[in-house]
Amino acid sequence: MLLSITSFAHGIKVTQKPEVLFDQPKNSAELVCETDDTTYYNIYWYRQGKKEGLALIAHSPGEGRETAYEENFKNVYEVKRSTATHSSLMIKSLSSELSAVYYCATSEHTDTEVHRCCTQTDICLKLLAN
Repeated sequence: MLLSITSFAHGIKVTQKPEVLFDQPKNSAELVCETDDTTYYNIYWYRQGKKEGLALIAHSPGEGRETAYEENFKNVYEVKRSTATHSSLMIKSLSSELSAVYYCATSEHTDTEVHRCCTQTDICLKLLAN
């Protein structure tokens, strides 16, 4: 199940979709993050699994620029940018290990300490049994 919440911080609206998604292992899934402010063009994707700390998956510095993935997540996820205000996180093959809360955060800065004060929304992924 994926749960979407819209958040506001510093006057910036950030939305994640879909609101709810049920799917089977080995299928792919797409999470979408949209912001209403083009000056907040850096988009960060995070995950927090059970009994795990918050982990950065990738940083997308803007449309047409290369996404930087954390080493552990390079083959698991793919980030796409269609516009300055739109990013999607593709989960290539769902598995129970990927059950987590997923966050997107947006920032006008690339400093990893600065963007944490900005808006983030969460998505919870729970997979159905075979």
